[in-house]
Amino acid sequence: MIAKLPENLWYIIPEETDSNFVWQFGHLLVSQNFHAISTITGENENVQSVLPIKEYKSIFNEMGTLHRSIGKDLIPAEKLWEQSETIHKICINNLGTLNDDILLGKLELIHSGILLLK
Repeated sequence: MIAKLPENLWYIIPEETDSNFVWQFGHLLVSQNFHAISTITGENENVQSVLPIKEYKSIFNEMGTLHRSIGKDLIPAEKLWEQSETIHKICINNLGTLNDDILLGKLELIHSGILLLK
């Protein structure tokens, strides 16, 4: 479904919303890395070789509602799409290495309301 959205529409903020699609997509990319990789098995070097993760955290998580619009000159949609496919593969591979014992692990609070498996 995402692949069918023409690139020019990625940068338009629809009426009655506060962000464009490219910002939403980038936010999901950063969130997938955090929730499906970092909080379970720690930071992943493969992710860091694909994404400028600190820069993306700043753009897609920390800028607030006034900045939820990413322009074509900042990050091309095609680049984000390619990165998301790679991150998804890394995520699936990472989760595939786990067994059910991880469900018995203790959780550690790492940030307000965010737990890390330990």
